[in-house]
Amino acid sequence: MARFVARRSKSLSSYGEGLTCYSRSGADEPATILVVDDRDANLLALEAVLEPLQQRLVRARSGREALRFLLEEDCALILLDVQMPEVDGFETAALIRERERNRYTPIIFVTAVSREEEHILKGYAKGAVDYVVKPFTPETMIAKVRIFLDQHRREEGLKREAIMRSQERDEFERRENDSKHQLRILHAIGASTPDFTCLFDRAHRFLYVSPALLKIWGRTLDEAVGKNFEELGYPPELIELYRRQLDDALTGKTVSGANAYVSPQGVEGHYEYTFVPVFGEDGRVETIAGTTRDITERVKAERERALIVQRLTESEAQFRHFADAMPQLAWIARADGFTYWYNKRWYEYTGTTPAQMEGWGWQSVHDPRELPRVLEGWRASINTGEPFEMTFPLQGADHRFRWFLTRVNPVRSSRGEVHRWFGTNTDIDAQKQALAERDAALAEAEKAVRIREEFLSIASHELKTPLTSLRLQLQMTRRSVKSEEGVARPADTLARSLGLSLKQVTRLTNLVEDLLDVARIGTGKLPLTFADVDLTEMVAEVLERHRDQLQAARCAVEFRPEQRVRAECDRFRMEQVVSNLLENAAKYAAGKPVQIWLSEVGDSALIHVRDFGIGIARKDRGRIFERFERAAKASEAHGV
Repeated sequence: MARFVARRSKSLSSYGEGLTCYSRSGADEPATILVVDDRDANLLALEAVLEPLQQRLVRARSGREALRFLLEEDCALILLDVQMPEVDGFETAALIRERERNRYTPIIFVTAVSREEEHILKGYAKGAVDYVVKPFTPETMIAKVRIFLDQHRREEGLKREAIMRSQERDEFERRENDSKHQLRILHAIGASTPDFTCLFDRAHRFLYVSPALLKIWGRTLDEAVGKNFEELGYPPELIELYRRQLDDALTGKTVSGANAYVSPQGVEGHYEYTFVPVFGEDGRVETIAGTTRDITERVKAERERALIVQRLTESEAQFRHFADAMPQLAWIARADGFTYWYNKRWYEYTGTTPAQMEGWGWQSVHDPRELPRVLEGWRASINTGEPFEMTFPLQGADHRFRWFLTRVNPVRSSRGEVHRWFGTNTDIDAQKQALAERDAALAEAEKAVRIREEFLSIASHELKTPLTSLRLQLQMTRRSVKSEEGVARPADTLARSLGLSLKQVTRLTNLVEDLLDVARIGTGKLPLTFADVDLTEMVAEVLERHRDQLQAARCAVEFRPEQRVRAECDRFRMEQVVSNLLENAAKYAAGKPVQIWLSEVGDSALIHVRDFGIGIARKDRGRIFERFERAAKASEAHGV
């Protein structure tokens, strides 16, 4: 592999592995001469001879390296040694001539051995333009090389001129084609964009108007072309503005602006526009291109956004004022949990400063034993976006810990992403102490309640058994003494008496069943059977069962089923509720009307029962629905 070394006065350039060349320093681009010889002495000798030409010399120590160089670059001349190992000069020349790119590159064979005529003829046959036999005079070699360099420069000049003429011809054809298609392209652009486009001549008259702008004007292209703004009905203030801006565009400036415009149809819009000068071949402005974009929606959105920002700013100021007035400790954190704001109450209680609390500094006022639990819960909320709620102690300025209930809720963006967190710490230390005391008392009360409920359950079962037997016996007695059809017996009086007794037994049975329900509720074993129930039909049936009782109480019933209402519920329990309300109405609102109606609210069904009785005092409303509670005195009414 040949090695190429430049002299000190030369500048080096690398063209690949094993290829090194040097060229003269200077402003003119030198021609490239490829020198191929397997001996360094011969290469140095040729370089010394050619140095006065000040051209770029590339050395190769073999035919293969010369061919590798020619794969990447062209050259003006090749000086090729004939006697070389592996691939000699003749073979190298033949391979060079096989490539279209180097077919006409001049080759001069240089040899000191192959002087015979047959070798010289072979060289010319392989494509050589000259055959130089050593020794030779430097002047002769320089003269030969200079001839081919001059020829190379002429050929390069012709190539450049041909390229320039081809480019000029292509440019002329392109401009001609552009001019032919310009109007069609302009129409296509105008029809394919929602923006308004137009062209003006130097007198401010329209040369072209896009369909979108014509639609705003309510005109055709023929009606618009050749007219100016005044002739198209623009307001005087816009006419004067556009005239000034078009005059500026005629000086070569690009002019932009925005304005509001009311169309002849009375539609108000906001638009931004640009006037761009179009220059002719002589550099003079020939026409002005105008583009206008409808920004009405954007202007509206910006106004709304500004209003929202103003409201948010006012709202945030009000919020901070409100938060500072809160009795609770309050704070705000970023989405990643970095806390950047606390209310005044926080600093008053903890005795800290903003610099101490910023970020995660709040950990310093936490109980170290509780802090791991707090951090685990808080980080879980940050990761999931779920609200955080926990009770834990916080250290006050007096170094005492008090218990706080902490609630933190995410503030989300319009896309549902957590934007920030708002947290409050409510002092529950007194409640926590009271709760501990209450828990002890509650445990004792629950024990007493369990004993009472156990007693009620046992008593109910013990009462229900004989009552069931008594009821069966009374039913059998009544059937035995009842008169046959058409035959009157004195026993009818006994039958009526037994009927009344049976009625009282039924009532007593209902009372016992109520006690059983109370016991079941206390033990959590009250059975509920849910089904699809027609509430309108159910209420009608319950009213029918209580009709005699309500008539006896002189209660006029107003049943107004506004629609058929159905619900998923336990029919038996709902009948119990309605029955109880009707019985209460008969007891406490005798002689007054009773109103019943049904309605639906969302996915809930409502049954309304209104009477006009004695009512329930406000002080009793909180306890009236507890077990074994009543508003009326025992002497005023009966029942559990």
